[in-house]
Amino acid sequence: YWSLGDFPKAWQEYEWRWKQFPQDPRPLSIPTWDGSADLRGKKMLLYTEQGMGDTLQFIRFAKNIKQLGAHITCKIQKPLMQLLSSYPYVDTFVTQFPDNLSAFDYQAPLLSMPGLLKLTPNTLPAEMPYLNVDKNLVALWQQKLSADKKFKIGLCWHVDPIHEKDKSPISRRSVPVELFSHIANPSTVTFYSLQKINGTDQLKNLPADFTFSLATFDPHFDETHGRFMDSAALIANLDLIITVDTSIAHLAAGLGKETWVLLPVSPDCRFSLGTNVTPWYPTMRLFRQPKAFDWQSVTQEIKTALHKKIASHTYAKKQSQRLFSTD
Repeated sequence: YWSLGDFPKAWQEYEWRWKQFPQDPRPLSIPTWDGSADLRGKKMLLYTEQGMGDTLQFIRFAKNIKQLGAHITCKIQKPLMQLLSSYPYVDTFVTQFPDNLSAFDYQAPLLSMPGLLKLTPNTLPAEMPYLNVDKNLVALWQQKLSADKKFKIGLCWHVDPIHEKDKSPISRRSVPVELFSHIANPSTVTFYSLQKINGTDQLKNLPADFTFSLATFDPHFDETHGRFMDSAALIANLDLIITVDTSIAHLAAGLGKETWVLLPVSPDCRFSLGTNVTPWYPTMRLFRQPKAFDWQSVTQEIKTALHKKIASHTYAKKQSQRLFSTD
């Protein structure tokens, strides 16, 4: 139902997900908010129960709850604490359920918010950006990239294997990095790796005809300043992000960056079928496999789109330079 855009039915059916947990992870000693109770002056405990990409996608709904008058505590994954600490619509972030659960009036899972708020594809909050990035780090990365005058693309090609092991083969999201080799002219484009650990082993055995330059970073990337912090600041300085369906896709699009996402023939249901756009992110474009396991066609489609994108970017840049020189 979700992939078909039938949100009312989708959110209703999505509540069956709790049956998959060996033990219900919800703090059921607190009343569950039903979507109708008055939240003015109430203390609400929100929490995530799945991956970090899900948290980055669904944290936007805290704003809706804040606008209803609630004081919000939100439990998230520890690696996201630094990135989300500046999110203005949550009063307190925690990484574990607080001991004093009785202090809360209501609880609700972040991933149940669209159903509780009775949202449709047309009413999803899609104001971008809704994620924040450290301005000092943005300036630091701007300085690091200042010598690169080419069109700058962030690339993420691999998903954490732990998130793929239970998926059907036709739903697996990782793409061999070598398939990106010929999607752009290396004289006009620089690719920057947004890959951390998983998938980086592929860079040691690239084919001889691998044409483009892929900039990688030292082991302290996303560690010295906190998880995702360097990634977010780097993304802010790039022209385009090309990624598989992973947390980087939600980070980049949530930052308002133009983001192209490669999807398998049987994608996650949040990406509606038969379209290359999504109501979740106005800056996101979807590139879908035409048939199972066919990533070659997807990268070829990206190559065509990227050629047009770079040509348009180059023209706009020349026009800007011409106007500047005239002034």
